[in-house]
Amino acid sequence: MYLPPFTKLAQFLVPGDVVILDDPVLGPGDQTEATVRKVSFEQSDFVTIGFTLNPTLETVVLPATRVVKLKVPPIMEFPHELTSAEHPQTSRYILGFEFEGTAIADPSMSQCSRFEVSPEAYGLTEDNLQALADFNNAFDDAVLAAIRTFEQAIEKEVGIVEDVGTAAIYANPVCVVDVRNALIEHAAKHVAHAKSVVAFFNGTQGKAKEGDKS
Repeated sequence: MYLPPFTKLAQFLVPGDVVILDDPVLGPGDQTEATVRKVSFEQSDFVTIGFTLNPTLETVVLPATRVVKLKVPPIMEFPHELTSAEHPQTSRYILGFEFEGTAIADPSMSQCSRFEVSPEAYGLTEDNLQALADFNNAFDDAVLAAIRTFEQAIEKEVGIVEDVGTAAIYANPVCVVDVRNALIEHAAKHVAHAKSVVAFFNGTQGKAKEGDKS
């Protein structure tokens, strides 16, 4: 049986999972986030979930095979594979996405970068666009932090105890660009790997659910 991405069967929930609870747990039309604190089986077909909610500990009994949606980082719900892409206006490489064999850096432009298009042409929502922008910003921050950590380690090894300008040597624009370009594909592969883990886990859950019916 196929399970939607970023879901779990109730029987596989573990403490620390952040779930989105909706009807029939809270009532029609209601949704809220809750953190799982404990899981116990009262009967073979049902599981009791203890979760933190506003901010008391609540409990709910769910069928073991109830599909529960997990809260995940927005970039995990981005519909396309991330890849290094050169922005047509700035010639700067960023985390873009692959669409029909083409690396897309600017979803407001066509695949040939000559015509303006709606991001909907790539099947993207406003939430998807924001997730990609936020992930690029987080990536840039991570690169600068990594360079600074490298600087500090080198300064320590050569006995520099005061800032005498080595930061300017290592964190120059060319260095930042080179490091960024080297790490972009690495970041994209991290996201792809995380998604593959989710897909594999969903597949094992689906098989477990089919087994319960047999």
